[in-house]
Amino acid sequence: MPLILTFLIYVLLALSNVSFASEQKNLELSLHRYYQLNISINRYWMNDSNLKYKAETVTSLKLMNQAMKNLLDNKYSAEEYKEIKNSWISVNNFINKNSLIEKGYSDVSLIASYRVYLDKVRQAMLRRYHHHPATSDISNILMLFDRVISTYVEVNTDAFGSFIRSATDVDMNLAKIADKIDFSLEQFGRSNSISHEDLKIIKTKWNFIRRIVVDSNSQSLPFIVLLNGRKIIQVLEKYN
Repeated sequence: MPLILTFLIYVLLALSNVSFASEQKNLELSLHRYYQLNISINRYWMNDSNLKYKAETVTSLKLMNQAMKNLLDNKYSAEEYKEIKNSWISVNNFINKNSLIEKGYSDVSLIASYRVYLDKVRQAMLRRYHHHPATSDISNILMLFDRVISTYVEVNTDAFGSFIRSATDVDMNLAKIADKIDFSLEQFGRSNSISHEDLKIIKTKWNFIRRIVVDSNSQSLPFIVLLNGRKIIQVLEKYN
């Protein structure tokens, strides 16, 4: 094979890898913002007199909108993005039309519709996310914690949380996600990706809530999971 042709093939492969990495990074941020919005809105609905929680939910929605705009403005060609775009437009229109954040759990029919729309966004983004490896070990474990905390809190605070989910929903297998977190934390123990002090904080808080999360069918302690889970996520965000 002529050298110039070989060189061109390597260049094209390198450009393709860079393109996929860029897409994956944008997708990771959008998924992270999604899960944080879900955590924020459920925490606020549990205590809808707390104006601080409401303000954090409004901020979470704003950050989610910014991340989704950046993701969708790139006009990626994968089939999943059509569903992501259409579903996200439906979610936004629904939230704005029905003042959903303010109404909280007061109208169960609104919550059911909201869950259906938002679930379509999450499922489509997750399918695309799993096409390529995470952009870093930090991004990988941050996504795992996002998924496990968000899913646990939703299912244990919202009557429609588990009803909307299908039996094949990968986020519902909290035990499997927990095992992946355990493995990743062991890997971090042999690297310098996270400081010793921060890794100790993460492990201590994770060990405290792990049994609660995995045994979610018999234990419902969303406040404890939220308190410790959000601290873990905040620590990891410093490195991502």
